[in-house]
Amino acid sequence: MTKDDTPARHYASLPCLAHEIDPGYFDPLAVDPQQASDVGRWRRATRAHLLTARAALPMQARPAAARAIADHLDRLLTDRFTTLDGLTISAWWPIKAELDLRFWLAGLAARGTRAALPIVATRAAPLIFRIWTPETRMERGFWNIPVPAEGPTVVLDITL
Repeated sequence: MTKDDTPARHYASLPCLAHEIDPGYFDPLAVDPQQASDVGRWRRATRAHLLTARAALPMQARPAAARAIADHLDRLLTDRFTTLDGLTISAWWPIKAELDLRFWLAGLAARGTRAALPIVATRAAPLIFRIWTPETRMERGFWNIPVPAEGPTVVLDITL
């Protein structure tokens, strides 16, 4: 029955007929080589554009921009969570002209929160995360991005 006590209606056919398509007709998991090439080209162009756009921000203005975003993140976390104690928050190690929030991550420990950084442990596999503090020993990871050299893998509560 529905909310207004009328009998539920049954449809004449299923909403999806994918189960009736001959598997020889097409492979839904196949990758179109042209599309893969187009997507790769688009990603490279978009990444280059974004890095150029970020690089347009003068070097002396970047710390102020990072501080403004860190302040916004603090307000957002305060509004959403009653306490930050025990939470694990991840961000990134900045490369090229990316936003540098390491000062903000370092300050999380004073509020009872752990900071974590992503690690490419296996190419084309999910990232793993390890705890990071300014004292953490770092090593070169994928694309020479510094990553925590040791420590257990952690599960995140918040990912930026």
